[in-house]
Amino acid sequence: HHLPGDLRRRALDEIRRVLRPGGRVVIVDFQAAARPLRLWQPGGLIARLHGRHTPPAPAQAGLPELAGLLREAGFAAVESGPTRSAWIGYARGRVPE
Repeated sequence: HHLPGDLRRRALDEIRRVLRPGGRVVIVDFQAAARPLRLWQPGGLIARLHGRHTPPAPAQAGLPELAGLLREAGFAAVESGPTRSAWIGYARGRVPE
């Protein structure tokens, strides 16, 4: 999430280039909580400080932008979604064999 949009695509292209066939990339990043968090819940205070403590709009859930960039970079079996933590999500893909 620290890279500007144009560098994200270039970084994913480079990751795709250096991974061998069948290699996988997994990206974990902050996302809005899938459910409202209480301050005393694990990660609740940090999520609130980062403004990620409210449920996301459906279009924002699961890092879909990053999953789309993975597809554009040529990754297969791309998927994204939440993790066990309410405020962290993932996107992953595999280099075709």
